[in-house]
Amino acid sequence: MRTAELADSLIPLLTFPTSPNSLIMPQSSRESPNLTDTRNWHNLGLGAGVQFAGWLRKRPRDRFGLAIAEAANGDRFLDAHPDRVRREVVIEATYLASLTPWVSIQPDVQVVRYPGMNVAESNAWVATLRFILEPFASMR
Repeated sequence: MRTAELADSLIPLLTFPTSPNSLIMPQSSRESPNLTDTRNWHNLGLGAGVQFAGWLRKRPRDRFGLAIAEAANGDRFLDAHPDRVRREVVIEATYLASLTPWVSIQPDVQVVRYPGMNVAESNAWVATLRFILEPFASMR
């Protein structure tokens, strides 16, 4: 699928603050039916996440998030590629810890069910660690 076609099919990401310290993030994408052929993998994507801040009284700037996302193959693709499964599901947990007003660290763990939608693969684990430097944060 060309990038422009994918971009045209995405429904914008929305966020819904549920309180001053939390929000819900739904996301969806759908491929146009005329683009669904044996070359295109995903014809549907769904995802949702929640984020909480200030849930630890002594660490009001820290954030904790959970998310789940699913990508689904179309019938034509599956007929042409019997070694693939219908869906790949990703579950993610992340924590943003503010160490100082301008330094944060963010570990993230994901489990991917059927990575690449490959029948031969069951689960993949992904772990990342991000360092965030905001030297001018105190100037805001």
